[in-house]
Amino acid sequence: MNGSSSLTADNGAGTRYNIVLNNTSNVFKGSVGATGNTMQLADAGIGGLILSNINVANLTATASAGNLTFGGIVSGNLTTSSAGQTLFNTTTVGNKLNVTSAGTVKRTSTAVTVTVNGVNADTTSSPNVTVNGTTGVLIQ
Repeated sequence: MNGSSSLTADNGAGTRYNIVLNNTSNVFKGSVGATGNTMQLADAGIGGLILSNINVANLTATASAGNLTFGGIVSGNLTTSSAGQTLFNTTTVGNKLNVTSAGTVKRTSTAVTVTVNGVNADTTSSPNVTVNGTTGVLIQ
C-alpha cells in the first residue's frame, strides 16, 4: 500500500470482523489505521511499520525489516515483533503486551503513556508486559 491507509472491518451495527494482512511480503508505505476485531499484520518494508489510530480487540503485528511504531487501543492482547526498534505513541492495551524487538523498546516521547491492563507501563512494573522474554519491563 502506498500512502496512509485506514481499514474498517465493521458492519455499522456494532459487529466487528477480523483483518488479516499477514503475508510476509507485504510492504506498507505510510501509516496504517484500523478498526476491527482481531488483526494480523505483517510488513517487510525497510521503512518499517507505522500503526496509528488502531482500535481492535487483539493485534499481532510484525515488522520484519525495520522499526515498528504503534499507537492506539487494543482491548485484548497486543503482540509485536520488530527487526528494528519498537516505538509506542499513546497506547492502551486491555490485557497483555508482548514485544519482541531487535532494537530498543520505548515511547516516542515522555508526553505519551502506555497503559496495559489499567497500569501505566512507563512508570509501574506489570506482569502483563513482556519484552524480549522478560516480564515486568517498563516502557520508557
